[in-house]
Amino acid sequence: MTKEEVYKFLEDKNIKYEKQDHGAVFSMEDLEGVKLLHDDANAKNLFCYDKKNKKYYLIIVSGDDRVNLKKFKK
Repeated sequence: MTKEEVYKFLEDKNIKYEKQDHGAVFSMEDLEGVKLLHDDANAKNLFCYDKKNKKYYLIIVSGDDRVNLKKFKK
């Protein structure tokens, strides 16, 4: 789905959301210059996939948490 299709899907399903555009952030340090809509709600989004590119996963954790991808893989 394109970005526009995702927004349309959310609207068609009456799913409430807030959108905030900002440049790419690769670490929590990069986030320091970004003004968030909700300062207390920072999160990391990790987009992962299997070796065959058949299954995709979106892992969302609090900005302070660390993700053990080896443990997740099991």
